[in-house]
Amino acid sequence: MFVRVQLLVKFLNGPYNYENWKACVQNYLSRNLLSGEIPSSLGNLLKLERLNLSFNRLQGEVPSSLGKLTSLDMLNLSNNHLQGELPSTFSGFPLSSFSGNDKLCGPPLSSCMDSAGHEKNKLSNTAVICIILAIVFTSTVICLVLIYIMLRIWCNWRKVPIFNSEGAGIE
Repeated sequence: MFVRVQLLVKFLNGPYNYENWKACVQNYLSRNLLSGEIPSSLGNLLKLERLNLSFNRLQGEVPSSLGKLTSLDMLNLSNNHLQGELPSTFSGFPLSSFSGNDKLCGPPLSSCMDSAGHEKNKLSNTAVICIILAIVFTSTVICLVLIYIMLRIWCNWRKVPIFNSEGAGIE
């Protein structure tokens, strides 16, 4: 039995329930006003070959249960508000399947380590300049202190009399 659901530009809104669609093979729910998270129960539609949830208002993480959809040969989750790491089984889908979800990561997108690192480690130009100036200032002060100490030691060393074997001091 072949079941195809296509609700393009019908402006469905709110959360969506997929529980009764076990025989569904193709699911096109693009360009609606679907919101909320993608239900993990969607991963129970094991016969699903095509899934298009693009241009909605879906948010949250892509459920790991979608990784069980081994029959899936077309996937489009683009232009939503999804975030987090994609299931590893999605690495074979094109980048365009996930575009417009700035906080998504994992293959085929950039790695999640890269994404997290760029946000956490990004310093403003002003902060970088301040750090460089602090390092230069501190280094200069340390060098000047060392030069002063060396000159003091050298001057005191010159004032110390040198004794010969007879006990007389030579200056």
